[in-house]
Amino acid sequence: MPVGTSSRALENNNMIILALPLEIVSYIFRFLQASDLKCAALVCCQWSKASQDPILWRNVSVSLGTRRERFSHLLVDSLQRRCIQYLRFKHTTTAAQILQVCKQVGSNLKVLSLQGCRCVNDNLLEVLSKYCPNLVRLDLSRCRQLDVAKNGIWLDKCADVWRQLTVLDLNACKDISDVLVLKVADLMPNLVDFSISGCKGIGISTWHKMAKKLSSLKHLDISRSDVTDEVMLKFSQIPELRLKEINLTACKHLTDNGVVSLVKYQTSLEVVKLACVDITNTTLICIGKYIHSLRVLDLNSCRQLTDGALLTVNALLINLHSLNFYSCYQLSNSGLTKFLCWTQGTNHNVPLKVLVLNGCSSLSDELVLRFSTVLINLQELDLSSCLRVTDIGLSAITSSLIKLQSLRLSWCINITDSGLGGFVPAEQNLAHVHQSEKFKKGGKDTQSQVPKGIKNLEQLKLLDISHCTCITDEGLRSICQLKNLTTLNINMCTQVECMVT
Repeated sequence: MPVGTSSRALENNNMIILALPLEIVSYIFRFLQASDLKCAALVCCQWSKASQDPILWRNVSVSLGTRRERFSHLLVDSLQRRCIQYLRFKHTTTAAQILQVCKQVGSNLKVLSLQGCRCVNDNLLEVLSKYCPNLVRLDLSRCRQLDVAKNGIWLDKCADVWRQLTVLDLNACKDISDVLVLKVADLMPNLVDFSISGCKGIGISTWHKMAKKLSSLKHLDISRSDVTDEVMLKFSQIPELRLKEINLTACKHLTDNGVVSLVKYQTSLEVVKLACVDITNTTLICIGKYIHSLRVLDLNSCRQLTDGALLTVNALLINLHSLNFYSCYQLSNSGLTKFLCWTQGTNHNVPLKVLVLNGCSSLSDELVLRFSTVLINLQELDLSSCLRVTDIGLSAITSSLIKLQSLRLSWCINITDSGLGGFVPAEQNLAHVHQSEKFKKGGKDTQSQVPKGIKNLEQLKLLDISHCTCITDEGLRSICQLKNLTTLNINMCTQVECMVT
């Protein structure tokens, strides 16, 4: 085709695209990510107008921050035209900047985050309650200047407007007291999610009244609090309480007694976070016995757990989506194998998407070979500091876990360029095939036995190989074939001499 004809055809196609009605263009834009939508808006005036359809921005969260005294009027006008509903201010934002934006767009806001903003005080919240009357979620976590202990005066000023709030986050606000918790329960009866991490000295009578008044409460975060076994025993038995999620991270006064009572009476729990809590096998066994719909289990740094508990809670894997065994170093390779791979040869499709085994020092290639053929839905895997994992284990991961989006291998010092490139030595490759055939029990997919290298993880977005000292520029060349990778950590990879492009 002559060059002139080709140019005219291309021009005609462009004219057809630009002639589409705004409604059609806007509908097409619904299939774009927010970042792509932003680029499309810069193409021409027509596409810019189409991109301002509020439907396109209904679920987009906007984060604002500036070093200037005020935000640009063009920016604020743009947010208003798009009817932005999710807004987050960075911690350096001033009260004047927050009021400037919320005065103009506040009537559309459903979710407002002021996390860590140093300017938040009673007066600012009172004004915001007038500008943002339709909020359903409010994040005031780490607002250290907000004096929540002053009899909750700010609640009295805002409660009439924000009575419909369903999510309130007061994590790490100083001096959260009985008075505040009771006022929240009285003035915001529709709360579903309540976070008061770091609360101290709250008595059982307050917890009892809160549970009765907040009948819709499903998610409770009291991490880093001073709640005791005695309080938890009485609190968990309140008839009105039907929790689905609880965060008890770093509750140093809790032991098996308190957590077991919670598990026995709150059997509808779906998310349990017990990181850094002094529990033993007793708690884990009770979780497996009483909670049958658990989706998220965080046992980070619960170092007293042993294989004895794992053998009795196999059924947990049927529903679990996220499991964290960070630094549970008493769990052995054989114990983890029996727990994670018990569904092998059955019809169960394990839904687990997030698995953290960071610091489980006994973990070896044998376990990785086993679970890589079973946990095929994994999207995030953390094997950091598992020093016995080598190129054999990495080959199993890259061959079978093709849905991975995040892979952390920090301090896996035996991983080399060969593992990243899929060039496992012959004797290791044979061992890989032997193990796969031995444990797969009749699986049909023989392709998973062939090492394919890191490039086979086409959906991978994050890769951490920091402190993997055997990796060189050759390994980076293999990594560069990952088209969707957005985050790469090669800190202390001492043999990497130059960045490969």
